[in-house]
Amino acid sequence: MNLKIITSLFCCLIIFSCGTAEKKGLDEDAILDTHLSSTDLRSTSQQMARSIVTSANISSNKPTIIGFAVIENRTGDLDFDSYNLLDKIRQLILENSNRKLQFVDRASINRIVAEKRWRKINNENYKELKKLLGIDYFLTGTAFCDDQSDSSGESKNYRLSFRLVDTKDGRVVWEDDYEVKKYLPVE
Repeated sequence: MNLKIITSLFCCLIIFSCGTAEKKGLDEDAILDTHLSSTDLRSTSQQMARSIVTSANISSNKPTIIGFAVIENRTGDLDFDSYNLLDKIRQLILENSNRKLQFVDRASINRIVAEKRWRKINNENYKELKKLLGIDYFLTGTAFCDDQSDSSGESKNYRLSFRLVDTKDGRVVWEDDYEVKKYLPVE
Protein backbone atom coordinates (compact mmCIF):
# COMPACT_ATOMS: atom_id res chain seq x y z
CA MET A 1 0.00 0.00 0.00
CA ASN A 2 2.82 2.39 0.88
CA LEU A 3 4.44 1.65 -2.44
CA LYS A 4 1.19 2.60 -4.24
CA ILE A 5 0.96 5.93 -2.37
CA ILE A 6 4.60 6.76 -2.96
CA THR A 7 4.30 5.87 -6.65
CA SER A 8 1.13 7.98 -6.97
CA LEU A 9 2.76 10.96 -5.25
CA PHE A 10 5.85 10.59 -7.42
CA CYS A 11 3.72 10.50 -10.60
CA CYS A 12 1.74 13.57 -9.46
CA LEU A 13 4.96 15.42 -8.72
CA ILE A 14 6.33 14.63 -12.18
CA ILE A 15 3.09 15.62 -13.90
CA PHE A 16 2.78 18.95 -12.05
CA SER A 17 6.43 19.86 -12.44
CA CYS A 18 6.31 19.22 -16.19
CA GLY A 19 2.95 20.83 -16.78
CA THR A 20 3.42 24.27 -15.25
CA ALA A 21 5.44 27.06 -16.74
CA GLU A 22 6.25 30.30 -15.04
CA LYS A 23 5.37 33.39 -17.09
CA LYS A 24 7.75 36.31 -16.95
CA GLY A 25 8.04 39.52 -18.84
CA LEU A 26 5.17 41.34 -20.49
CA ASP A 27 1.71 41.54 -18.97
CA GLU A 28 -0.48 39.14 -20.94
CA ASP A 29 -3.41 41.57 -20.65
CA ALA A 30 -1.43 44.39 -22.24
CA ILE A 31 -2.36 45.39 -25.76
CA LEU A 32 0.79 45.00 -27.78
CA ASP A 33 0.88 47.17 -30.85
CA THR A 34 2.66 50.22 -32.19
CA HIS A 35 -0.31 52.54 -32.79
CA LEU A 36 -1.79 55.18 -30.53
CA SER A 37 -5.00 53.84 -29.03
CA SER A 38 -8.12 55.62 -27.84
CA THR A 39 -6.82 55.09 -24.29
CA ASP A 40 -3.58 56.87 -25.22
CA LEU A 41 -5.52 59.77 -26.74
CA ARG A 42 -7.84 60.00 -23.73
CA SER A 43 -4.88 60.03 -21.34
CA THR A 44 -3.15 62.71 -23.42
CA SER A 45 -6.33 64.80 -23.49
CA GLN A 46 -6.74 64.57 -19.73
CA GLN A 47 -3.16 65.62 -19.08
CA MET A 48 -3.31 68.54 -21.51
CA ALA A 49 -6.68 69.78 -20.25
CA ARG A 50 -5.48 69.66 -16.63
CA SER A 51 -2.30 71.52 -17.51
CA ILE A 52 -4.08 74.24 -19.50
CA VAL A 53 -6.80 74.78 -16.89
CA THR A 54 -4.23 75.23 -14.11
CA SER A 55 -1.95 77.47 -16.17
CA ALA A 56 -1.34 80.85 -14.54
CA ASN A 57 -1.13 82.57 -17.95
CA ILE A 58 -4.80 82.13 -18.69
CA SER A 59 -6.39 82.75 -15.31
CA SER A 60 -8.38 85.98 -15.46
CA ASN A 61 -11.79 87.34 -14.55
CA LYS A 62 -13.17 87.30 -18.08
CA PRO A 63 -13.37 84.14 -20.20
CA THR A 64 -10.31 83.31 -22.27
CA ILE A 65 -11.13 82.46 -25.89
CA ILE A 66 -9.11 79.70 -27.56
CA GLY A 67 -9.03 78.68 -31.21
CA PHE A 68 -7.56 75.51 -32.64
CA ALA A 69 -4.76 75.66 -35.13
CA VAL A 70 -3.41 72.48 -36.69
CA ILE A 71 -1.58 69.67 -34.95
CA GLU A 72 1.26 68.91 -37.33
CA ASN A 73 1.59 65.17 -37.93
CA ARG A 74 5.25 64.14 -38.04
CA THR A 75 4.56 60.56 -36.95
CA GLY A 76 4.52 58.98 -40.39
CA ASP A 77 1.17 57.46 -39.37
CA LEU A 78 -1.43 58.52 -41.91
CA ASP A 79 -4.21 57.34 -39.58
CA PHE A 80 -3.24 59.78 -36.79
CA ASP A 81 -6.49 61.54 -35.83
CA SER A 82 -5.63 65.03 -34.58
CA TYR A 83 -9.24 66.25 -34.82
CA ASN A 84 -10.43 63.56 -32.42
CA LEU A 85 -7.63 64.46 -30.02
CA LEU A 86 -8.43 68.19 -30.13
CA ASP A 87 -12.14 67.52 -29.65
CA LYS A 88 -11.41 65.48 -26.53
CA ILE A 89 -9.07 68.16 -25.15
CA ARG A 90 -11.74 70.82 -25.77
CA GLN A 91 -14.42 68.72 -24.05
CA LEU A 92 -12.28 68.16 -20.96
CA ILE A 93 -11.22 71.82 -20.76
CA LEU A 94 -14.83 72.97 -20.97
CA GLU A 95 -15.82 70.47 -18.25
CA ASN A 96 -13.05 71.55 -15.88
CA SER A 97 -12.57 75.29 -16.42
CA ASN A 98 -15.82 76.64 -14.92
CA ARG A 99 -16.44 78.51 -18.18
CA LYS A 100 -13.22 80.52 -17.81
CA LEU A 101 -11.99 78.94 -21.04
CA GLN A 102 -14.14 78.97 -24.15
CA PHE A 103 -13.54 77.95 -27.75
CA VAL A 104 -14.28 79.40 -31.15
CA ASP A 105 -15.87 76.79 -33.38
CA ARG A 106 -13.35 75.32 -35.81
CA ALA A 107 -15.78 75.87 -38.73
CA SER A 108 -15.69 79.64 -38.10
CA ILE A 109 -11.91 79.66 -38.19
CA ASN A 110 -11.81 77.48 -41.33
CA ARG A 111 -14.33 79.75 -43.05
CA ILE A 112 -12.18 82.84 -42.48
CA VAL A 113 -9.00 81.02 -43.49
CA ALA A 114 -10.73 79.98 -46.74
CA GLU A 115 -12.14 83.49 -47.37
CA LYS A 116 -8.73 85.08 -46.84
CA ARG A 117 -7.08 82.33 -48.92
CA TRP A 118 -4.51 81.64 -46.23
CA ARG A 119 -2.65 78.37 -46.51
CA LYS A 120 -2.56 77.89 -42.76
CA ILE A 121 -2.92 79.68 -39.46
CA ASN A 122 0.37 81.21 -38.33
CA ASN A 123 1.95 84.23 -36.61
CA GLU A 124 1.17 86.44 -39.61
CA ASN A 125 -2.60 86.06 -39.30
CA TYR A 126 -3.07 85.59 -35.52
CA LYS A 127 -3.79 89.30 -35.00
CA GLU A 128 -6.44 89.40 -37.71
CA LEU A 129 -8.17 86.31 -36.33
CA LYS A 130 -8.09 87.90 -32.86
CA LYS A 131 -9.81 90.98 -34.27
CA LEU A 132 -12.40 89.03 -36.29
CA LEU A 133 -13.24 86.25 -33.81
CA GLY A 134 -12.00 87.53 -30.44
CA ILE A 135 -9.48 84.69 -30.08
CA ASP A 136 -6.97 85.23 -27.26
CA TYR A 137 -4.87 82.11 -27.85
CA PHE A 138 -4.39 79.39 -30.41
CA LEU A 139 -3.82 75.82 -29.30
CA THR A 140 -1.44 74.14 -31.68
CA GLY A 141 1.05 71.32 -31.57
CA THR A 142 3.14 68.66 -33.20
CA ALA A 143 3.02 64.87 -33.05
CA PHE A 144 6.36 63.08 -33.37
CA CYS A 145 7.27 59.40 -33.55
CA ASP A 146 10.63 57.67 -33.20
CA ASP A 147 10.59 54.15 -34.70
CA GLN A 148 13.02 51.51 -33.52
CA SER A 149 13.20 47.82 -34.33
CA ASP A 150 15.52 44.94 -33.65
CA SER A 151 15.36 41.16 -33.52
CA SER A 152 13.11 41.21 -30.41
CA GLY A 153 10.43 43.50 -31.84
CA GLU A 154 9.35 46.94 -32.93
CA SER A 155 8.87 49.97 -30.70
CA LYS A 156 7.49 53.44 -31.35
CA ASN A 157 8.02 56.36 -29.02
CA TYR A 158 5.34 59.00 -29.60
CA ARG A 159 5.68 62.56 -28.34
CA LEU A 160 2.69 64.87 -28.56
CA SER A 161 3.69 68.47 -27.95
CA PHE A 162 1.09 71.22 -27.45
CA ARG A 163 1.40 74.98 -26.97
CA LEU A 164 -0.80 78.03 -26.51
CA VAL A 165 0.21 80.96 -28.68
CA ASP A 166 -0.85 84.50 -27.74
CA THR A 167 -2.63 86.15 -30.69
CA LYS A 168 -1.37 89.62 -29.71
CA ASP A 169 2.30 88.93 -30.28
CA GLY A 170 2.77 85.26 -31.24
CA ARG A 171 4.46 84.38 -27.94
CA VAL A 172 4.16 80.86 -26.59
CA VAL A 173 2.56 81.26 -23.14
CA TRP A 174 2.13 77.59 -22.27
CA GLU A 175 3.58 74.31 -23.53
CA ASP A 176 3.34 70.69 -22.46
CA ASP A 177 4.33 67.26 -23.81
CA TYR A 178 2.89 63.79 -23.52
CA GLU A 179 4.97 60.73 -24.32
CA VAL A 180 3.81 57.17 -24.89
CA LYS A 181 5.87 54.12 -25.79
CA LYS A 182 4.34 51.31 -27.82
CA TYR A 183 5.91 47.89 -28.33
CA LEU A 184 5.19 44.90 -30.53
CA PRO A 185 7.37 41.82 -29.92
CA VAL A 186 8.39 39.47 -32.71
CA GLU A 187 6.59 36.16 -32.35
